Amino acid sequence: MNALPAALRDRVMGEAVRRRPPAVQTGPHARAYAHAVASLDAMLRSLTADEWALPVRHDWDVQRTVVHLMAGDGALCAAARVPEAVPLPRYEGLFAEADIPGSPGAGWAGRSTYVLSRHSGRPFRMSWHAWRAQSRSLLGCPAARDRDETAIEYAGRRMSLADAFLARGFETWLHGDDIGRAVGRPMPEPADESMALLVGLGLAMLSKADLPAQTRLALTGPGAADARLGVGPVAAELTMSTSDFCRLLGGNRRADEIAVRADGDADAAEQALAAIAAMAIL
Repeated sequence: MNALPAALRDRVMGEAVRRRPPAVQTGPHARAYAHAVASLDAMLRSLTADEWALPVRHDWDVQRTVVHLMAGDGALCAAARVPEAVPLPRYEGLFAEADIPGSPGAGWAGRSTYVLSRHSGRPFRMSWHAWRAQSRSLLGCPAARDRDETAIEYAGRRMSLADAFLARGFETWLHGDDIGRAVGRPMPEPADESMALLVGLGLAMLSKADLPAQTRLALTGPGAADARLGVGPVAAELTMSTSDFCRLLGGNRRADEIAVRADGDADAAEQALAAIAAMAIL
């Protein structure tokens, strides 16, 4: 029997992973995260030492991208009562709220900077195993099984703990896709039901977009949705896939890198596209 071509084999395996139920049973709000963790872990397991050092985005290679994901996961740990892989230092006194990487006042970027610095120079396997252990702990905690509406501060936004798990699925999928493009391996998209939840989260974040004219947003494919951005009568319409919408919203793709059809007033359509891209939630 002839072996499948590599590209076809990767597509078949990616679809199989996408459709496979996650090994850890979670609530629907954490399912996208569970699938993304499983898919990314499978990809990382196949990488050579040289591939771990390939550039991905920003100034990150594969290892630093995984560490960045671990830092983001750590933002959930305290709320979910899960130990962090790299606990942040607790600064006290006059400069407690200063913009010091790792301090409570440093915010999302400071958290990532601190955790990245702690893993600088470490073997890639150490970073990979730390990310995997922390993500498995999060997926095994009660908040991943039962929807918890407790409000927390996450990535500079106020949201429920359950929605923060959904946001982790969003980021893990898209950064996994960044890694996949760098190493030439596919990152499976979320299952259909998870895509619908991710689209809903993205639309909720955009609901307060300040636009001078209303634009209809027609999202097609798994998790299809119809939404309105802005106020007043509809002046334009944007049609794109749910996958491209999530990629644009997450900063994973630019507007000129996705397939989008714009109808109606060109300025209104351009402003709506810019509003989606400006979120750049990753």
